[in-house]
Amino acid sequence: AKKIDSKSFQYLGELPGVNTPSDIDGVPSMDDQNNFYLVSLRSFGIGDVFESIYRGKFTGEGVENIELAGEIAEGRKFPWINMDAEISRDGKTLYAVDAYFEGKPLIPTKSDIRIMEMKDNKFVTTSNSKEILKNINTEDFLEYAPAISNDGLEIYFNRTTANDLIKNQTAYILIATRENKSSPFGIPKIIESIAGF
Repeated sequence: AKKIDSKSFQYLGELPGVNTPSDIDGVPSMDDQNNFYLVSLRSFGIGDVFESIYRGKFTGEGVENIELAGEIAEGRKFPWINMDAEISRDGKTLYAVDAYFEGKPLIPTKSDIRIMEMKDNKFVTTSNSKEILKNINTEDFLEYAPAISNDGLEIYFNRTTANDLIKNQTAYILIATRENKSSPFGIPKIIESIAGF
């Protein structure tokens, strides 16, 4: 969709170059250099491929040269899947979601956010990822769908339980902030004005 003004977009149709017959091609994000990221199952489980995060170059009309974004799963295999990802504006930090699917299709039983940094043209998990996200990730809830602000000081994400997704169809969008990029995010707050599923 092309922006018309602050409240309007013109729908242009399917984005050329990204969609496949696979079950999932979604969760797009893009950095300032037009590096386009998405989650796709296009080659998941084929041979030794257990990665699901891809990147290509946005041309303004479509996406070209789509390839795996690297070893984001870090050796994990199904039923672990990276079901979400968000690239930072400068393209140096990737917020990936590790989800564990056990039993019910499309509903993970575990889901947490992980921070990765670009080093030598590949993403590696930061040594302080758990510390930075200690107030975000929980044992009892699913955390997913991260969205980071341009300055890296605000993170928005979804939180729910597998039971709530199945029975009640409820999920919440939360926000957490921090003073600088080396500090952990604070205690997240539910955005009360966003209701519904």
